[in-house]
Amino acid sequence: MKFSGVFSAAALLFVGVQATPLDSFAEGGNLPASQIGYGSEGGHQAYLKKREGAIVPRQTADQSCINSPTSRNCWSPGFSVDTDFDQKWPSTGVTRYYTLTITNTTCNPDGGSPGRRCMLINNQFPGPLIRANWGDNLQITVNNNMKSNGTSIHWHGLRQLSSTSMDGVNGITECALAPGNSKIYKIQATQFGTSWYHSHHAAQYGEGVVGPIIIDGPTSDNWDIDLGPLAIQDWFYMSAQDADIAILAGLNSQPPGPGPSANNILLNGTNMNPAGTSGKYLNFKVQKGKKHLLRLINMSVDNTIRVSVDGHPLEIITSDFVPVKPIFMDSVLVNVGQRYEVIINANQSAGNYWLRAEAESTGCFSFNEGTGYAIMTYQGQKVATPATKSTYTNGGNCNEPSPLTPWVPNTVGNSTNFLTQVATLPIGLGLPGVPEGVQGIPGNPYTYTDGNVVVWGINATSMDVNWGKPVLQYVMDKNNTFPRTENLIELAYEGEWTYWIIQNLIFAGAPPPPHPIHLHGHDFYVLGSGVGQWDNSFAQGLTFNNPTRRDTATLPGNGWLALAFPTDNPGAWLMHCHIAWHISEGLGIQFLEAASSIANLPQAGDAWSQQCTSWNNYWKNTPWQKFGSGL
Repeated sequence: MKFSGVFSAAALLFVGVQATPLDSFAEGGNLPASQIGYGSEGGHQAYLKKREGAIVPRQTADQSCINSPTSRNCWSPGFSVDTDFDQKWPSTGVTRYYTLTITNTTCNPDGGSPGRRCMLINNQFPGPLIRANWGDNLQITVNNNMKSNGTSIHWHGLRQLSSTSMDGVNGITECALAPGNSKIYKIQATQFGTSWYHSHHAAQYGEGVVGPIIIDGPTSDNWDIDLGPLAIQDWFYMSAQDADIAILAGLNSQPPGPGPSANNILLNGTNMNPAGTSGKYLNFKVQKGKKHLLRLINMSVDNTIRVSVDGHPLEIITSDFVPVKPIFMDSVLVNVGQRYEVIINANQSAGNYWLRAEAESTGCFSFNEGTGYAIMTYQGQKVATPATKSTYTNGGNCNEPSPLTPWVPNTVGNSTNFLTQVATLPIGLGLPGVPEGVQGIPGNPYTYTDGNVVVWGINATSMDVNWGKPVLQYVMDKNNTFPRTENLIELAYEGEWTYWIIQNLIFAGAPPPPHPIHLHGHDFYVLGSGVGQWDNSFAQGLTFNNPTRRDTATLPGNGWLALAFPTDNPGAWLMHCHIAWHISEGLGIQFLEAASSIANLPQAGDAWSQQCTSWNNYWKNTPWQKFGSGL
């Protein structure tokens, strides 16, 4: 993301709905009332009433059919694409074992530089594919063989139901993993689809600590051949750490200066360099007359990327982990952290065709000196440089594909109560640097608290986690005094809908860039988004009946994003911008969900606690200093 005297400020409004007598973990601690989701029977005035029926099972499947090229909607007896995987999932009893070893090295994937500092998993880039079937168990051993870097590995989009300590976020769900140490992650695949794993330690994943995940399951349309994952990544010839430092320095200068542009886009770790002098294009084969499943994953640190295949529309069947009603697009815009499963119908003249992955500079503020190219070759044809031309017409904006209608329909909360109450809320969204309760720049609202509403300028108190004392340690110790820098709010109760409005604010006189907002531990429902400042009247236009459901959505530049999700997974969870530089700057919030109901909490003296002891012993003797939020 390149900035020209612009720093983006995001503010968050949280509307919580609680239904039981107040029993907050943070009650009596140092969290202000504005950071606790109190309920209608709690100690503060509530704006929303109890959601009738709480969270109820929405749709289950009971089909008995076999998955095949002509019945991809099927999976196993009782489970199909019609199954709501938040309500039920198979338990296969199968455990898939993987070992990921991270080492320091150098790499030069496109030949465009003499080679730069890299951190690779099993000495490959991207890291190895982790693959399992829906309902399998994963047991993944991570070995930190780096000389002087901690790490933690996050399994992006995996729900981690009843396993918050396996989410892999140092400073929140675990301590950083010290050099020479190992951690075993145990996860059940309760969802299906395509995702990825990456370091959540500073901007480390930009050095190469990334890899794809496939959880095989049903899909909403038929296909013949699985082409596997397409890992899409912007690439910097300077290290990600150096780029992060340069961007932070630019933002702190007067006036703020631009950060570096990415140098290239890699596809499954390869591409020609922009000068065309070295590197190689990715090549993949298709069979004429067959439908091919391609799994798009944007593993970038910064760039929103538009993917197209010359002469071949892309049929979207999955958004993140959620099957959708199929739609056809000339190109698919993929923001950082997002995934799409698409079908390519090889029904054109046999030959070679370009697959293009281009940074979307217009609207998305994504800048790159290169373009990602791959060659799609029909079987029986000699691989050659394609002569095809780009055929898409839907570019030049930062709009996500639409409509992304979930295959399994759901209704969000009680829209009548929500609409009645939000229409009269005195909502304000403050700018960074404006003291709480003090009027800001004329024409702009101010930060305040009122009942169930938390109005918060994220950049006024940016997140800064402690690698050696994660939030789960506070829960284990029954310590409800949290440092302000944790940017923590509490959702006190299970079984309730929470509603969030995130506002992208204008600062320094220029529009801010869009942000890919990612949620841990849940999917959220995208009720709506728009340009300009949120107004309560917009609530009438929100979608509550089967809205888009996913785990990463785009907050428009100079706009707002309205989300909802149920509190159905007690734990410590993070919501953040997935641009690596932005979360490094603290653009995130964490929430402690139903703390008294968290399952499988670590215990004193176990491997989780020993990891913290090892990290703290290492850190107190290291000459290195932490910079940024640590995430």
